[in-house]
Amino acid sequence: MTTYELEVQNLNIPSFDKIRSIAYKQLKANFSHQEIEGMFGELKRGTSVIGREELLWNYLYSFGNKHQAKIHAALNKIQKLPEIVCGEYSIIDWGCGQGLATVCMFDYLKKHDLPNAVKKITLIEPSELALKNAVLHTSIYGIEEIVSVNKYLDDVAVEDIKTDTPV
Repeated sequence: MTTYELEVQNLNIPSFDKIRSIAYKQLKANFSHQEIEGMFGELKRGTSVIGREELLWNYLYSFGNKHQAKIHAALNKIQKLPEIVCGEYSIIDWGCGQGLATVCMFDYLKKHDLPNAVKKITLIEPSELALKNAVLHTSIYGIEEIVSVNKYLDDVAVEDIKTDTPV
């Protein structure tokens, strides 16, 4: 288990901001400023399929706040969100990367004193390494049923995203 994984698992009260902080700490401890800037280009504006752990950290550092703002803005637009999250539901997070959208949703629910009755999360991502982090990041929120699907979206089958929840 890596230092990053241990630190994330040991978070008493998980949050996106704490996860991002751990990633930034790992970057700063292991790479120079110039190396960190050089890695940014390898992310191809967030579209590359990431195959190295340090690029995952750099992605969190570079694009994480943007993801958080987008998810919070989207959730602000869902008028019936309190009704949706109070009953059992499933999340299907496609192109999930490191599970940032799901994590940011959980933080949003907590911040707005909304219940979180999620029963199952299905994480779909072509990067095996990013998917591993997505499972790690979402599991620290106490979610018991997490299914990881290591595929490109066009390769996902109906069986991969089946759920028995109403939402």
